Amino acid sequence: MTVEARDRSRGDPLLGSVVAERFGLLRVIGSPAATSAVFEAVELADGSGCVVKLRRDARDADAASLWREAWFLGAVGERAGVRLRGHGISAGSIAFVARDAAPGSPLDALAPMAPLPAARALSIVCDAVAKLHEVGVVHADLTLAHAFVDDRLSRAALIDLGAAVLDGQPLVEGTPAYRAPEATAGGRASLRIDVFALGRMLRRALTGPRASFAEPLPASTPPRLRAAVEAACDPDPEGRPKHASELAAALREV
Repeated sequence: MTVEARDRSRGDPLLGSVVAERFGLLRVIGSPAATSAVFEAVELADGSGCVVKLRRDARDADAASLWREAWFLGAVGERAGVRLRGHGISAGSIAFVARDAAPGSPLDALAPMAPLPAARALSIVCDAVAKLHEVGVVHADLTLAHAFVDDRLSRAALIDLGAAVLDGQPLVEGTPAYRAPEATAGGRASLRIDVFALGRMLRRALTGPRASFAEPLPASTPPRLRAAVEAACDPDPEGRPKHASELAAALREV
């Protein structure tokens, strides 16, 4: 069984194939690797769009992060704004996870943003993170690329839950640029690790997706927004807001 691929220019051999007799792979998202890839897909049963992330060999040691992501999507995906559609091992020993397509655009595609839209966008992202924090889940890999907002800045979704852990558990991995100073290998997860990442996301939403974190905030940044960034990015975890909901509240006061 096959489907009509939308873009074969990326050359991935799996384009147009069907995973688990359920998900048709339409287009490569991002840069495919030798061992993994992410696809825009369609669920054949109802024609709805979704995203399929896969490992080309389920025996690969890195497939563990895929199973972790599947578990957390099943447990808290609705809180993160994306539901688990399915997961398993398909023909050819391909490990896969399918989820809802996130609404709108990733924040790295929108940055740099003016101060007030940036505060609004990050406040709704904080709301999504807060829903995870309410049940003791630390995302542990928050970046501009992993947070989506819709065009009206009214809904957010968090993707890439492969590094998620419960509060107090050992950390697995994460994106170094957004990692809190205390989030070292083998360290314990805390809600404040996510708050630090949100602060760095806010800074880059204002300065640009690849700007240095040493770059000063724009002169037009309101004092309350500047204070929120500085508090969230405090290298001392005790100096940060305790919970994403506290940062969301601060951003709504800008």
